[in-house]
Amino acid sequence: ELGGLFADIMRESLNLDVMLLGSGSVRNTEMGPIVLFSDLVECFPYDDPAYMLQVTGEQLKRMILFMLRDEMWEGSHSEFYQFSEGMHVVYNRETHSFKEFMLHGKEIEDTQLYKVGMQHFHYKNVEAFLSVSPDEILKNGKVRMVSTSCREIIDEYLSSHQNIDRQV
Repeated sequence: ELGGLFADIMRESLNLDVMLLGSGSVRNTEMGPIVLFSDLVECFPYDDPAYMLQVTGEQLKRMILFMLRDEMWEGSHSEFYQFSEGMHVVYNRETHSFKEFMLHGKEIEDTQLYKVGMQHFHYKNVEAFLSVSPDEILKNGKVRMVSTSCREIIDEYLSSHQNIDRQV
């Protein structure tokens, strides 16, 4: 839930369609009721830039399918992501397909471009982690650094929004 909250904060603050926040970036399961900056640093120790890339719906589906590949279920290394609110994925392991793949209640369209946020580490490893090449992504438009500090975005948001929570 905390990772989802951080993904929501990033999506809203950076005006993205969806934020894919590396699950390993979040090191605690909860914070509060009073959150000090030191608590945030302990919980979210990696302070890297955030990037906005444009991907087609087909590419986004392929990225998430790669994350859910059979080898991952068998113990192979895989990166996992916290999705921001509005992303709804139902995956069928037997057919290796999605039963549902929606964003804000609407089916993801294969040809539509979506603004996806990622941390620097994950963008630099997007081909290994999500099986889509940077060159393929660049065909959709320039990749932009939209923040030099993910932690600062979360810190600023938490400073101005009291008593927030995220349920899964």
